[in-house]
Amino acid sequence: MKIVLATEPPQSLAADCLDQGLYVPGWILKGVLEEICTGSSIDIVVAYDEAAAVGVMTLTDTQFGTFVKPEYRRKGIGSLLYREMQKYTRRKYENICMRIGLPGSVEFFQKLKHPTIDNEP
Repeated sequence: MKIVLATEPPQSLAADCLDQGLYVPGWILKGVLEEICTGSSIDIVVAYDEAAAVGVMTLTDTQFGTFVKPEYRRKGIGSLLYREMQKYTRRKYENICMRIGLPGSVEFFQKLKHPTIDNEP
């Protein structure tokens, strides 16, 4: 497993994620990835298995976006992305705004010991 930080060209990382379908259609993450492709300064961390992107975490000023391919979930990839994002951004977060909807999403953020806010239905 290889984790690539935004020190790589973020536009190419975001393009890889879009090409690999690392988002839920209709959710905000796809738009965030598209913004990064156009040069936005949104933070991005990507997990690769060989040459394929399998997980992504983005951080705007207000919201994390996280997606891991279903077959790679519950293997520590999301936690690894989160730790790497914290190192990269050096920010502290009192609250994480998240969209509840995928199985395991609430448990994932609770495991990271952060309060959660369901900001979208």
